[in-house]
Amino acid sequence: MRGHGTHLLPPPLSTITSSLAGTLTRTNKLLSVRPLHSRYSPEVGDLVVGRIVEVQAKRWRVDVGASQLASLPLSAINLPGGILRKRTETDELQIRTFFAEGDLLVAEVQQLFADGGAVLHTRSLKYGKLRNGVFVAVPGGSGGAWCGAGGRCGRLRRGRGVGRWMWCWG
Repeated sequence: MRGHGTHLLPPPLSTITSSLAGTLTRTNKLLSVRPLHSRYSPEVGDLVVGRIVEVQAKRWRVDVGASQLASLPLSAINLPGGILRKRTETDELQIRTFFAEGDLLVAEVQQLFADGGAVLHTRSLKYGKLRNGVFVAVPGGSGGAWCGAGGRCGRLRRGRGVGRWMWCWG
């Protein structure tokens, strides 16, 4: 049976061929091809590395390598000092002190919209602004190998997907 990334040649050949470059995946009798290069499509629970692109009222717009910018609401971050309290107008006025344009962060995908947009959160101590490390964009199948080319990479945070963004430090 033919699946995504394949097509059926007309008779008399009637064979299944690939319509794009990629890796062949076989699930029972279903043949499909995963493309070598494509945009990341976020899923709930994914750990992503992103860059703040735009600061708006009560939220940030974050580039996570997907087809659309993700949204990080002010209510979905930890305030300095780890204080859990309701967000005030003062927090809205000081929104750029938490994250500014160009800042790198690690977050978790909390929600997906029907149009493919994602909502992120950093409500854990292991998420937040990234400092003292190297930001690396690697192709899909490389995993963590790029991190160890010149030396050792102690710990690794990476986003899932075909186009991976990684943060290396340690």
